[in-house]
Amino acid sequence: MNNVLLSDIFHVKGRYQRSVHLERDFYSENSLNEYILTVTAQEMLDRIVATLENETSSQAWSITGPYGSGKSAFALYAAKLLGNSDDPTTQHAVNLLRNGDPSLYERFISTNGNGSKPTQGFYPVLISGERAPLSISLLRGLERGITAANGALPDISLIQDLEPLLDRVERNDLPSASEITNLYEQLTQQICAAG
Repeated sequence: MNNVLLSDIFHVKGRYQRSVHLERDFYSENSLNEYILTVTAQEMLDRIVATLENETSSQAWSITGPYGSGKSAFALYAAKLLGNSDDPTTQHAVNLLRNGDPSLYERFISTNGNGSKPTQGFYPVLISGERAPLSISLLRGLERGITAANGALPDISLIQDLEPLLDRVERNDLPSASEITNLYEQLTQQICAAG
């Protein structure tokens, strides 16, 4: 019997040779290359769409599973799907949904009022757990989100309120939870006011 190497039989695509990192991969143009919309991902998207359809339903979810089961990959996909509809990777995410689950795609499109384009108005703030106070992660995530929007956001004055808090963090003077919550609420109000 000939010895056959596993590498001759199985080939792991490069995308699957490292884990997904939200903050790094979200800003990559090929972040969704080879993403597979699994049944579990479709079930999670169904929950998100149900929230878009009915704002009184739960707006927080937890995704649990072993390392490598696709939790971060799904979070990256969902962030792209709900992102700027003019972005090519968002269009790719929408196409994956259209091809993977046409009925869920129709529900997703119809929840956004115009029936033809994916949702507008979501600006992802991506935060991964790390060994740092949560307040620091929330502020830095917000800063990255605002910076990444780069013109897609309406005239946002919030960056002027964010900079002093980030300066305080550098001096180990952590802002209170209410200061950070107020900052997020102000941004939400500014985005809503701009339509």
